[in-house]
Amino acid sequence: MNVCLHSVGNMSIGRREAYEVFRRDYEHNDTIESNKQTLKQLCVEAKQLGEQLAESRDKISMFDVLCLLFFASVQCSALIVLDNSAER
Repeated sequence: MNVCLHSVGNMSIGRREAYEVFRRDYEHNDTIESNKQTLKQLCVEAKQLGEQLAESRDKISMFDVLCLLFFASVQCSALIVLDNSAER
């Protein structure tokens, strides 16, 4: 029989068919499939949370720069006021 000569991926067709029969008849297959779906959903959620985290970090960095610019302008204003006071 030439069943073992035709291969799909790393598994021969005969082995793949036997594996599919085993998976279908395995008593915990429903649990495995459910866990796979749960894992896929959790991966999607983790990816979304990672994207939100990256956006939040970018916003924090932007606000940090704005704060530094604001405090620098306040210091400049204070120096101008002190310099004007010293001239009088």
